Amino acid sequence: MALEMMEQVRAAEAQAENLRRQAQLEAREIVKAAEEACRAIERESVQEIKERTAELLQARQALVEEELGKVRLQGLQARQQQMEKARKNLGKASALIYGRIVANG
Repeated sequence: MALEMMEQVRAAEAQAENLRRQAQLEAREIVKAAEEACRAIERESVQEIKERTAELLQARQALVEEELGKVRLQGLQARQQQMEKARKNLGKASALIYGRIVANG
């Protein structure tokens, strides 16, 4: 009877050890799956951030180019106004220069 009980204890201990090993294996697999899921989420997040950043940069670039176009147009208009003023005064300037040349001989 004592021998039977010892065998039952040994069998129970062996079963407990097997259960512990199986639980450890399952726990490792769960941790590994969780880590893989986290890496996948991280990769997706990084990709989303890159895409969003590219979208924002593209939108900002479009705004900058639009603003630059306005500035260029303003500069062109200012130069054209200055040219018109110069053209209007060209006759007076020519007459003044001609008068000095004729007066100084």
